[in-house]
Amino acid sequence: LSKNLIDFVHNDTVYSIKRLLPADLKVAYVGRNFGLVEEEVKNPFDPEFEPRPHEEKGGMKFTENINYNCLVTQGDEGNAAESKFWKCPICQMESMVTVLERLHHYSQCYNQEQVTQL
Repeated sequence: LSKNLIDFVHNDTVYSIKRLLPADLKVAYVGRNFGLVEEEVKNPFDPEFEPRPHEEKGGMKFTENINYNCLVTQGDEGNAAESKFWKCPICQMESMVTVLERLHHYSQCYNQEQVTQL
C-alpha cells in the first residue's frame, strides 16, 4: 500500500509551511464530540486498531498517529465525509465514495493484486 501511495494521492497542489501559534491551535480542531464517523467503518490503516473518538481534538483516531476528520474546514475544501466520484486505478470500479471508503477499497484491491502476482 505504501509503495503506491504517491500515485494514489497525486495531485497538483501548491503547498506552503506555516508555523502554528498556540492561538491557531485553539481554533484548528473541531473539538470533542465533533467530526465523528457515524457508520461502522473498517480501519484502512490498521485492522488491529479499533477506531475511536479523539478525546481533545475531535474526529476519529485510526492509529496512534492518524486522526481523521478533526480539522475545522474553511468551506472551500469540502468535508471528509462527503461522497465524491472516484475511479479505482487497479480494478477500474467507478462509484461515489467517501475518503474512508476509497482508502478501504484501494487497500483491498492492492492486497488482492499483490496476492495474484505471487
